[in-house]
Amino acid sequence: MIIIAEKINGSIPSVAKAIAARDEAFLKDLAIRQSEAIGESEGFIDVCASVPPEVEFDTMRWMLDLVQSVTDTPISVDSPNAECLVELLPYVKRPGL
Repeated sequence: MIIIAEKINGSIPSVAKAIAARDEAFLKDLAIRQSEAIGESEGFIDVCASVPPEVEFDTMRWMLDLVQSVTDTPISVDSPNAECLVELLPYVKRPGL
């Protein structure tokens, strides 16, 4: 079974607050806890900024760097903007979703 951890999402109020404040510790802790919850299964950590399009690339790049600095769990890059997704793929260290 594939598990996708979806708590790093700017549509969640506490995560939106952390993104706006650039709270690295909050997001890193969330990434670690989700990675541990996924365990040995085939899984992904979903990363979604839910921010305005004009700041989405920079915000997502920052978020991807944070998550990947604390876990090797593959990433599910999540955005409604297909162009942004394509631009972000080179910054994903492991094959993701």
